[in-house]
Amino acid sequence: MASLRKFALNMTPRNLHRLKQDQRFGVDASERLLLLKNLVLHALDTFEGRRTTVLQWLRTPIRELANQAPLQLLDTVTGFGLVDDVPGRLDYGLPA
Repeated sequence: MASLRKFALNMTPRNLHRLKQDQRFGVDASERLLLLKNLVLHALDTFEGRRTTVLQWLRTPIRELANQAPLQLLDTVTGFGLVDDVPGRLDYGLPA
């Protein structure tokens, strides 16, 4: 899960743990957190609520993502869009 935070929030786990309890994320991290939430909810819907399947999917290289794991692309907003397209294609029965 630490690598998910590092890629998706663009923060190292150490910096994340340094945040004070009442401290807010910056705009960039907040936007990424919202994108991550939407991606995970979409994937959970696509994979019928199976959390372990979603976590495995995030770590597995996919041909349509240039043989990269979805997790590897979550360092940019564009990457979030590319990753979110995969469950979208599966939802409509298209090859992912």
